[in-house]
Amino acid sequence: MYNHEPKNYLCPLCRIARGEETENGAQKDRLIFKNEFITVYIGSKWWRSNPGHIVVLPNQHIENIYDMPEEIGHQIFDFSKQAALALKESYGCDETSIRQHNEPAGDQHV
Repeated sequence: MYNHEPKNYLCPLCRIARGEETENGAQKDRLIFKNEFITVYIGSKWWRSNPGHIVVLPNQHIENIYDMPEEIGHQIFDFSKQAALALKESYGCDETSIRQHNEPAGDQHV
């Protein structure tokens, strides 16, 4: 449903979830959590207004939110909430944001 993935696409996020090296190198040293549903790592891209972030991704390839099984979506949201609370408590963040992009017009890059 609403898919834009090119034929024979090799998803870099799936490679990270499998523990493989990507164009940005190995992510194993950035891994902070993994279970049967999700993999979580510290992101390597930084924004001027955001000195750090984590990436929460499903272990199975899912192109967008429209195809997301609810059980996996709940795992992603539940971990994101726990991480936001931990960041607030540990670092005193002024704010936290959760981002999820869908389709090319929605700024989805992977």
